[in-house]
Amino acid sequence: MKIVLDTNCLIPVLIPGSFEHDIWQAFRTGRYTLCVSTEILFEYEEILMHMTGNREFTTLVMDTLVNAPNVEHVNPTYRFSTLSLPTPTIINLLTVPLLPGLPIS
Repeated sequence: MKIVLDTNCLIPVLIPGSFEHDIWQAFRTGRYTLCVSTEILFEYEEILMHMTGNREFTTLVMDTLVNAPNVEHVNPTYRFSTLSLPTPTIINLLTVPLLPGLPIS
């Protein structure tokens, strides 16, 4: 199974005794593959430093994440497309009620 761990979940999974800590234990025993991008790793590091203030702990966690055999590095791609707008008639009908004092015919 492959997962992406949301940054909001990172700190709770690292706390021994927390409900979420089982997720970290499952990762450490190779029960799933953690998918990360460079951006995600930078965000993990930023959050760990901000929340713990502990460089040594942050480095230990990051080294574990970077070097674990069950981590898959991915490069996400984004697709952007243009919106198709309604015809001008529909746009006019939609904007008329927004203009106060304009007579509606």
